[in-house]
Amino acid sequence: MNDQLNQQDRTSRSQDPSGGPTPERRTSGTANSWFTNEADDRPSQEQPPQQQPAPQGRSTTPPRSPEQDAEQRYAEALAALNRMMSTFDFTELSWVTEVLRATAGALPENDPSRPGVLNNLGSAAQLAHLASGDPAHLEDAVSYYRAAADAARRDDPDEVLYLGNLALALTDSANRTNSAEQAAESVEIARLGVERTERTAPSSVGDPAEDLRRHRGTALIRLGNALKLHARLAADSDSDDESIEVFQAALRESAGQDGGAPTDSPDLLISLGTALLRRHERTADPNDLDEGIKYLRSGVGMLPDGQHRRWMLLRFAEALRLRYRQRGDLADLQSAINELFGVLEDLDAGNPVLGKLIWNLTSSTVEHLDSSGESGNLYRALKTISPVMRNLAGDDPNRAVALASYGALARRHYLHAGNTAALDTAVSAGEAATDSETTPAKRCAVLNSLASTLITRFERAGQQSDLDRAGEAAEEALRNSQQRTAPQYTAYAQLGVVAAHRHRLNSRNEELDTAIEMFDRALIAMPDSAPERVTVATHLGRALQTLYRRTGRRKLYRWARKTLTDAATLPTGPADQRLKAANLCGRLAAQAHRWSEALESFTLAVELLPLVTQGKRAVATPTVQRRWAHVTADAAACAIEVGKPERAVELLEHGRAALLSELLPAGSELGQLNLSHPELATDAVRLRRLLDRHPEEPVLGGVDVIDDVRRRRWLADTWEELLAEIRAEPGHEGRLRTRTFDALAEAADEGAVVLVNLSEYRSDAVIVFGGRALVVSLPSVTPELAEEHAASALNAAQQAQRTADTERALATTLDWLWRNVTRPVLDRMGYTRMPPQGARWPRLWWSTQGAAAFLPLHAATSTAGESALDRVISSYTPGLRVLLAAKHRRERAEADGALIAGPADERTPEQPGRIPARHWPSATLMSERDHTADDVFAAFDQHQLVHVCEPSTQHAAQPAAGLVLDREERARSLNLLELGQRDFGDAKFLCLARCRTKDTPSAAALTMAGAFAFMGFRHVISTLWAMHRGPAEDVLSALYAELARDGEFRAEFSPSVLNATTRRLRKRYPDAPTLWAGYTHVGT
Repeated sequence: MNDQLNQQDRTSRSQDPSGGPTPERRTSGTANSWFTNEADDRPSQEQPPQQQPAPQGRSTTPPRSPEQDAEQRYAEALAALNRMMSTFDFTELSWVTEVLRATAGALPENDPSRPGVLNNLGSAAQLAHLASGDPAHLEDAVSYYRAAADAARRDDPDEVLYLGNLALALTDSANRTNSAEQAAESVEIARLGVERTERTAPSSVGDPAEDLRRHRGTALIRLGNALKLHARLAADSDSDDESIEVFQAALRESAGQDGGAPTDSPDLLISLGTALLRRHERTADPNDLDEGIKYLRSGVGMLPDGQHRRWMLLRFAEALRLRYRQRGDLADLQSAINELFGVLEDLDAGNPVLGKLIWNLTSSTVEHLDSSGESGNLYRALKTISPVMRNLAGDDPNRAVALASYGALARRHYLHAGNTAALDTAVSAGEAATDSETTPAKRCAVLNSLASTLITRFERAGQQSDLDRAGEAAEEALRNSQQRTAPQYTAYAQLGVVAAHRHRLNSRNEELDTAIEMFDRALIAMPDSAPERVTVATHLGRALQTLYRRTGRRKLYRWARKTLTDAATLPTGPADQRLKAANLCGRLAAQAHRWSEALESFTLAVELLPLVTQGKRAVATPTVQRRWAHVTADAAACAIEVGKPERAVELLEHGRAALLSELLPAGSELGQLNLSHPELATDAVRLRRLLDRHPEEPVLGGVDVIDDVRRRRWLADTWEELLAEIRAEPGHEGRLRTRTFDALAEAADEGAVVLVNLSEYRSDAVIVFGGRALVVSLPSVTPELAEEHAASALNAAQQAQRTADTERALATTLDWLWRNVTRPVLDRMGYTRMPPQGARWPRLWWSTQGAAAFLPLHAATSTAGESALDRVISSYTPGLRVLLAAKHRRERAEADGALIAGPADERTPEQPGRIPARHWPSATLMSERDHTADDVFAAFDQHQLVHVCEPSTQHAAQPAAGLVLDREERARSLNLLELGQRDFGDAKFLCLARCRTKDTPSAAALTMAGAFAFMGFRHVISTLWAMHRGPAEDVLSALYAELARDGEFRAEFSPSVLNATTRRLRKRYPDAPTLWAGYTHVGT
């Protein structure tokens, strides 16, 4: 009876003195004709009069005197009362109450046993209130308890019990009526009870002071609960703080004089835990949060199975979610989800916990999906929740939000996995939610959720009826919402989306005007720092852009640009949504040929990229990766358009590094920070996870009292403080910011680095050489053409049988590259002929992304025979940053260890593993037959020279799917992403001897060799396609023979040796470029 949750079930509280009214079980040390100690200890089994309901288990005995009969009836009533406190079977309650009333009426006013009888009457009345919910019974309980306390002598040790029960009943009544005055009275009464226990310590066994000490723990708990309620009803923080002190005192009391840990006080632990959590919500003290969760966990763990334990587990899960939202540790969120799944497993149909449980579980699951990108909990929740939805009781107070949240979960299933049937389920659940009774605020949230689901299904299927129903739901939500609340601005935004879709269907300007008006009203209604502003402003900017294209009115352009810029710069908004706003703003300006403004917006988008790629534990989809790659390319193109090639280099490096970091986090800036300052790196990841979590739709929100806008402001401020702390560390001054061109240009001190950038606005090669950035325009190259040629070359080169047609197809691509990319760059550098005999060959690094990464620029050859192979020694690099990192990396002092993955069996010497084994006699050999992928993964980290002669597969359309060891059984393969979690900063050499490519390259494509260079390998030899075995073995034999001369393996000669070997092979097979054009060197 302490709070509303405890009303759901009290069976688990029968063992704890704090949990309910305490019937008197003793005689206060006074014997009389009505009460004896013997009667209390061994109640008679005499059956009560026949006109009363006979309690179960009583049997008849020989007739007794009226005095003895009354005594026995009272003893049996007291026993039944105690049973009801344990079983909550109230069938005997009316009989017990009648017996107790008769007993009280028969006792003289000054009888010392009368207070005990009145106390027991109060307990019966309180149980009657619990059984019926009738407040009149609770008023009776208060009256009886008050009478018992007033009638008790000052030396009666049970006075503390009566005061405690009175305080409990007053607290219960105040909670139900929200009466701060009654709560204050309960505090006064409970405090008096505690004071009564502070008498002289007992001097001997049987001393009344001993009984007082026995009641002290109960009295403290009563006072703590009264203070807790008063703090809430009177908004009194002092009562809040005092309640914690009182509960802590009760905990010490229950531990005993030896200070041992309490073992039987779950509700005390829970009360202390919830009080600490409540104070945390007020003061944001992290210690209170940790301590509150600790006590709550201990208390819940001690509770027996039952309804009370289920409600407390819900509270515990909410506390874990609160801590996750404060700190971003996914372990807390996952623990909360696991607890909720555990509660769901054993619920019966119609259980009153079910509605709130489903809401908690669905919202937690969606939060985890949005925060991590991982879908495991999503599928687990769908599988577990779907069968129990029919078990929701019709009168469950949380039925509507449970159905709506299940619909939101099903919608996420569609958005995440493309399951179209899930959308129909989501709509059905949403419609059922609107038919359920709920509060006005919750109904608005339910309607807005349904509108969102219907809009999503319209975008998939295009049914006008879905759009119309979405509009109806949003309009009803708007009519019933309060001013400047989340339901109101959400409804405005939904109506704006509906109008925008209608405009696309009928091209009516009225619909476009309506969309603009609704989005504008939504922005006016929401707080300035609300994260939802970013999405709504992006919708408004897109609508204004459409209207600007139709009318050409500059006012609309300025409005759209300001709206989108405000959204992109809102620090409390999720970074990926801010990036969308910045990208749209850049495209708006570029389409208007306002290149400086376009550069400003695209720059903002590129600067956001590293933030977008942090926090998630799952990589982005290929579609999203392509969007990020386009943003980087467009930003660089705009910088070149306005005559700022140095800025183009800075943006390309920043954006491409962010894309690589998303796939290969160990090589990222935060991965490097983690090596020296792991706590700062962890904080950075967690903060970004919290800041970039999408705002919850209203039907899923509301697990804690901290305002989401305030929390996001705090997170944004904390992020800036953390960045300042990171950048104050030596060697980390430039973390998560664009590096200056001067710093990047230091990487090109041994040759030229060519950054190839392909954008829809223009295509260029930017040459970094001698501290300058030189632009070579590539007017005949477009992203689409590059993609076509890359696909053609890969298809031709990887045919099972070489033919004249396949060779001609590849030769055509090599000629196109020579004319349109490679020769213009070489001519600009003055590399117009083969270096003279004995002269040092010039070095040149190609830095590419997307389709260009799968074009053999190093081997571009004209139909007349001119070739890049004859003019420069080409290498590739993921970027200037990678070259700089390798340049500053220290060499290991100890000897290099070598690893050969998939070597030949001794009985089959023709296998390719024999070639490196001949030159690395002490190499570790790991065959596919005897070693798992995990074995090879562990060995990679322990060797500086690695040769992989098992097949490797790079997926040009989806880099994350790349397999370093591509075995027949997928479970035994080694994924590129697994290796991306490790730093290989001291690795010298890697050869991927049998690398092949699948799929058509996308704008975000990168080679596997480039990925290993980003992870720290200095030199990587690989192939763009699967090479034919005979010539491939010749190349490997020549390569290893040259690099391992004089017994020392000189990996630094890899570029020149590979160039010479390739030229010899080309001379031997001039009309078969599939045999020689695919070998690449990536690295320093």
